[in-house]
Amino acid sequence: MNLQHFASDLKSQNHFIKASFGGFQGSGKTRTATEFLIGAYKELKCTKPVLFLDNEKGSRFLIPLLKKNKIPVMVKDTTNLADVIQALQYLENNEIDFLFIDSLTKIYYKFIKDYKVKNR
Repeated sequence: MNLQHFASDLKSQNHFIKASFGGFQGSGKTRTATEFLIGAYKELKCTKPVLFLDNEKGSRFLIPLLKKNKIPVMVKDTTNLADVIQALQYLENNEIDFLFIDSLTKIYYKFIKDYKVKNR
């Protein structure tokens, strides 16, 4: 079997990106993720809002940077998994171009805590 039958040329079928940024508190994860978002938003010629699920209160300091780059952003302060699921629905329905979650860890810990309480 030759290579052309084994594999095909790499082509973009959508512009779905899943990225995770790790590091210690104050190391610049949110800022780095925002710089990534700005570059991708422009490169992909996005026009719809970014939905920011924020339980770290970090989105507030990003307002000037996002305004400067003309990126519309909506924010929801939450630690509920149900809100993440709803946000993913907005993404799937093409109502938003990006979903930014800061931090998913708090949502995970709350889910585990709630699960343990419910299933005692």
